Amino acid sequence: MRLSHRKSTRESNTVFWLIIIVMTVGIGGLGLSLRSIYSRVETIVRIAQSRYAGDTAEALMSLIESDSETYRDKNRAIWALGQIGDTRALPVLQRLNTGEVQEKPYDPSAYIVLYSVRKAIEQIQSDFSLTRWMYGGLGQSPHSP
Repeated sequence: MRLSHRKSTRESNTVFWLIIIVMTVGIGGLGLSLRSIYSRVETIVRIAQSRYAGDTAEALMSLIESDSETYRDKNRAIWALGQIGDTRALPVLQRLNTGEVQEKPYDPSAYIVLYSVRKAIEQIQSDFSLTRWMYGGLGQSPHSP
């Protein structure tokens, strides 16, 4: 009887520690993912703000509307606006949303990717964002949730 009790306790301890390890790795992975997303947003924001006046959203919108910017940077700015969630970007994004059907694979270096435009609009209109809270230090306006 004692042998089976020890075995049961040992198995319970093993399961407990496995759960702790899996949770630790999962939380660490989430932290790394959030940092990666923040870094990508920060990079395109710095590019936009080095070229255009205004706060974060204004500089990103100016980049998108400029004729001198690459499609790759415009698509990055569209994605960043979706992450930041500033409602002032909606008119700019809605003008870009032509409803055209684009075939995969998308080429962000050749044109505005409409899937990204629609996704950014959805993110801005959404009440929930896992990452929006991170961008307070990027010079956001009061129009951001």
